[in-house]
Amino acid sequence: MTPYRNPFAPGTDRHALWHLLVEVDIEAFVHADWDRLKTAFIGEGFTAIDAQGSLNPDSWRLSFTRAEDYGALWLDNARQMAERVARDDLRQAFIDATTMDDIEVQGDSALLHKKLDGQIVTASGEIIPLHWQTLYQCVKLGGVWKIAGFVGFLPLT
Repeated sequence: MTPYRNPFAPGTDRHALWHLLVEVDIEAFVHADWDRLKTAFIGEGFTAIDAQGSLNPDSWRLSFTRAEDYGALWLDNARQMAERVARDDLRQAFIDATTMDDIEVQGDSALLHKKLDGQIVTASGEIIPLHWQTLYQCVKLGGVWKIAGFVGFLPLT
């Protein structure tokens, strides 16, 4: 039995998008397996923006213009976390912290609001807060949803 509870009806775009950006993303991260996730990104035109915890767009920075570069940092973070937290504990922390109820779909474009509000407790007892939101832009290419970009580390309000 899966620990995930997709709130959207099977066969819908929202269901597929939730599956991609919650279940696939978490499973790839807890296994430190970028190969599970890398095909979810568009090849050309990807853009990631780091909001740096600020609501002021003047402080936001262009972080990545290639999914491969983002993937290298993502994989490094996943490997470091795997050394500090048991896989099942890490998975459950992300599941408990994650909500993604707001998914707007217009044709072959989508805007998703992924929110994290929780914490990870490491094997040594350190508490790592999960408290931010990310706005994802996705496009449907050849009938498959892909991540075109995101604005991450927005304050969770």
